[in-house]
Amino acid sequence: MYNQKTFIPIVVIMMLLFASCRARFYTPNRHVVPLFREKGNLFADFSSNLINKYDVTAGYAITNNIGAYAGYGYSGQSIGSDSGGSNKYTYVGNGLNLGLGYFINKEQSQSSRFEIYGDYYSGNFRNKVSGNDKEYFNGNFQRYAIVPTFGYYSADSRFAIAYTLRAAMLKLSNASYSSSQFWS
Repeated sequence: MYNQKTFIPIVVIMMLLFASCRARFYTPNRHVVPLFREKGNLFADFSSNLINKYDVTAGYAITNNIGAYAGYGYSGQSIGSDSGGSNKYTYVGNGLNLGLGYFINKEQSQSSRFEIYGDYYSGNFRNKVSGNDKEYFNGNFQRYAIVPTFGYYSADSRFAIAYTLRAAMLKLSNASYSSSQFWS
């Protein structure tokens, strides 16, 4: 049933397709999953699709049950031309991510992990069309979210796995655009 010779190329193709996806107005950053275990733990994470997006985050366990993190995300893409070959599309967005929350420490459970964070993300998007059409659509966004995480640490602390989700409210603001008909 499982064929490694076909599985690996399919995974690579899917990764390239997802890496080339573009978001014109809002690009979510990566989920933050620090899995803190005790006061003083540090967390650092960098992720990228190696083409047009990256996220960098750092966090700290302030007490044995309270953790915090801060991060920055960027996404940008330039598309050579439209189907007629006359326009170039550029989409850029970035934002700052902050979180504060509760985690179960290793004294409460050696292997089971649970964290829940209040998450705030604020940023902007800048879209530009150049060529025959000279258009723009710019604005800001704010995201408020609750991010629960359920996880597991192995007994030797060499392996961890987690599942997380983000329940969020997204608010777009300060929109300015050149033509509503063009951007519809």
